[in-house]
Amino acid sequence: MKRNLSILLCLLFIILTTSCDSDDISSTPEFYPIEPTTPFLTTQLSTFSPNTTILSTTQNNLLGNHLVEGRIDLETASVMNIPLNANPIWLVSVPINEYTLFVAVMENGTTQAFKILGDTYEPYSISPATLPAGMPPVLAVSENHIQLILPPDDASPFSSPLLINNQLIYIAANGDLVLVDPTHQTRLALNALPDARILMDEDQRLLILTDPTKRYDHGVLGDVLEASSITLLEMQPNLRVIRRIQIESPDVIEGISPIWADIDGDGVRDIIVTLSNDQNGARIAAYHENGYFLAESPAFQIGHRWRHQIAVAAFGLNAHPVLVSIRTPHIGGVVEFYQYQNGKLEIVGEVEGFSSHTIGSRNLDSAIAGDFNNDGINELLAPDQNHSNLGVITKAGVINMLPLDGVLTSNLSATVNNGKLMIGAGMHGNLRIWIQKLK
Repeated sequence: MKRNLSILLCLLFIILTTSCDSDDISSTPEFYPIEPTTPFLTTQLSTFSPNTTILSTTQNNLLGNHLVEGRIDLETASVMNIPLNANPIWLVSVPINEYTLFVAVMENGTTQAFKILGDTYEPYSISPATLPAGMPPVLAVSENHIQLILPPDDASPFSSPLLINNQLIYIAANGDLVLVDPTHQTRLALNALPDARILMDEDQRLLILTDPTKRYDHGVLGDVLEASSITLLEMQPNLRVIRRIQIESPDVIEGISPIWADIDGDGVRDIIVTLSNDQNGARIAAYHENGYFLAESPAFQIGHRWRHQIAVAAFGLNAHPVLVSIRTPHIGGVVEFYQYQNGKLEIVGEVEGFSSHTIGSRNLDSAIAGDFNNDGINELLAPDQNHSNLGVITKAGVINMLPLDGVLTSNLSATVNNGKLMIGAGMHGNLRIWIQKLK
């Protein structure tokens, strides 16, 4: 009897210790001497200052929250059209002293860059001239050095590398997370989603979608793989996993990154993802950083229906955080505004007729939140169902519709320079930029 009790207690101990959060979830990092496989790698690590480097991504920030600063009245803004050699699928932009740089990346990875100064533009020679086809660009600026970040050849072509403190960090094609400094590389067997975006906070912690699975066959985001876990890591003092949030079957995370933002108003960022399965379609779910479940939205009660989470922001005069998403962006498209109330994500506003994604595309950055009518309140900027107009949307309805004179083929890229908010959109053979007029 005592022996059986001892065995039972041992088993219970094993179950408890393996089910709790652990600082040693993944394998020990492996270290290798640096072996640069691209001509830009050594230059990237030695040229960029760790204290002054600015990174610009297609998500417009490193927290996965499509929220832009500054103000612009899009109805009265100046509009600039720049002819392109091909159809852009990605845009990035960054302020540099007195001008703003916009970079367009085409379907085949070729790039075109332009310096915007006032109401004029001129071509700019950007390095490298070509990225791996499909790779979302990251633009790095340090003092007067400007460059698109290019990872080694073993990187996944569907993810974005980051440059942090003279360290290049990227997702390898085999799912490893790789950190390269001037002397060696560190590889962590993370099993990352091939098209996951690497998120980073001010403490240089990383948040990445991991453990790809084929158990949900919706496949509208570029492939049939979806994540089944969320991994939180830290880089200091060493690269290591500090938490993994596992998503139980049949659910998957239908997206390429969480939104890392405070949804419940307690001053601490939460982790927000879209959960989907065959029976209930998609719902928005929020977790505390410690891994505990916080809240979720209603589900569809039918499979193969998606919700595209976009941003968390204050969409009213009060400071209450609100999550905005688009329900079924491919079929009807309803903008949904959610607020955390009594342990649930409750809908506080709906507006029909908008989209944010094209089936089969990995571009999940075609809608952004910000102040787009210069009234001090955030709105959503999103394409209509035909992707031929952009709508300025509040919880109460549509404020304005902006014709694109073409079909949107890229993400929306926004940046602020000397008080001017600029927004760029790529169409077939054209880059359109809205520039705030200063009074």
